[in-house]
Amino acid sequence: IHHNDLDGANIAPIPMPGLADPHGIKIHNNQINWVNTGTKEIKRVDLDGSNATTLVDGLDGLVPPREITIHNDQVYWTDDQARTIYRANLDGVQILLTCWLDLMA
Repeated sequence: IHHNDLDGANIAPIPMPGLADPHGIKIHNNQINWVNTGTKEIKRVDLDGSNATTLVDGLDGLVPPREITIHNDQVYWTDDQARTIYRANLDGVQILLTCWLDLMA
């Protein structure tokens, strides 16, 4: 992942430890948030690449997430396999199922 000036100049990589098959990159509160589908994690770093944090991972029951969004200091993500949407606080706690698509209904 790289950043640059608005005019396209000064392209430079952002060091992002643990980057593996990233999807759903979002900027929130001067931090880059993304899902690692390869490692089943939701991660974030500061804009300069420092302070890498894993918010949610496979130990929390996370299957490969596909997309995220952030609203009201909560992160939401999709689980394509179970056809569900989950959410957690931005500190990774209080994981809740928020939506389940019942294909049999």
